Amino acid sequence: MLNLNALIDTEDEDQYVTVSIRQITECNSIENEIEITSVNILNGANVEITLPTGVYNVAAFCNNKETITHLDIIIEKDNPYSLSIEI
Repeated sequence: MLNLNALIDTEDEDQYVTVSIRQITECNSIENEIEITSVNILNGANVEITLPTGVYNVAAFCNNKETITHLDIIIEKDNPYSLSIEI
């Protein structure tokens, strides 16, 4: 389980952040990053995403803001991981 919280530095109450959950896979000895899922989160909101055990990268982006990336997030069974997206 991945718990996400979005905090966006803006006065726009309707602003949201798009969060992309990705994993590195190997095909023909070449590593590729694929998107597992993505979600839009309103400013100040919390979202829970159920993911299988594994290692993930998280990219967060929204209008007029620099993309933020969190690498090598380890998701384990029965051990929720919380991540605050501050952008």
